[in-house]
Amino acid sequence: MKMGRRRSSPIKKLLIIIIIIAVAFIAIDGCMWPSISNISEVYAQNIAEKAFNNAVDAALAENGISYSQLVTLQKDDSSQISAIQTDTVKMNQLKAKISDKIMENLSSSEYSEFKVPIGTFTGSDLLMGRGPKLSFKLQFAEGVLTSYENVFESAGINQTLHRIMLKVTTTVYLVSSWHSTSVEIASSYLIAETVLVGSVPNVYANIAAGASGMSGEASHAE
Repeated sequence: MKMGRRRSSPIKKLLIIIIIIAVAFIAIDGCMWPSISNISEVYAQNIAEKAFNNAVDAALAENGISYSQLVTLQKDDSSQISAIQTDTVKMNQLKAKISDKIMENLSSSEYSEFKVPIGTFTGSDLLMGRGPKLSFKLQFAEGVLTSYENVFESAGINQTLHRIMLKVTTTVYLVSSWHSTSVEIASSYLIAETVLVGSVPNVYANIAAGASGMSGEASHAE
């Protein structure tokens, strides 16, 4: 009399399935996470910069800021520029308005989540943009850091281009179903500029550094 084959218990089958899924998940996670991390950071960078751009554009449009409103050129007896004096009150007011608008934008649902097709993470052109989508939630730091920077560039013979730049920095936390990471995002935006005519060698040492976040040491590009 032949004995019938002993059937595998449902629990044993379930354990095997769980082990297979776990091994596959670990393998995929190890291979794909670097790609997922890099690509998702690029998406987060683009989203944050969009929020930054919209905030800066809106603040400048609302306040009608011009170079002459922020900067006073001081000249000596021979009409040569001897120093640049910044309006610290207006500079700080503008910076505060931009910061508020950035935080308002970042808190909007438009910037809180994005999805990427899983095929995009494989690096294959054939699979790019295909497959189920992985969801990522963006959690932004509770504040943004803003600081001004003076940039001087040669604009021709006896001419110097002076730019006032605003650097915006924040931290973004990327959260997915099984991983989370953070990335620091920094961008610079042109606030105002003008061409200074004449010899300006002493300007670099005489820039007012009284405004919060205004660098007293200007960048100088040839």
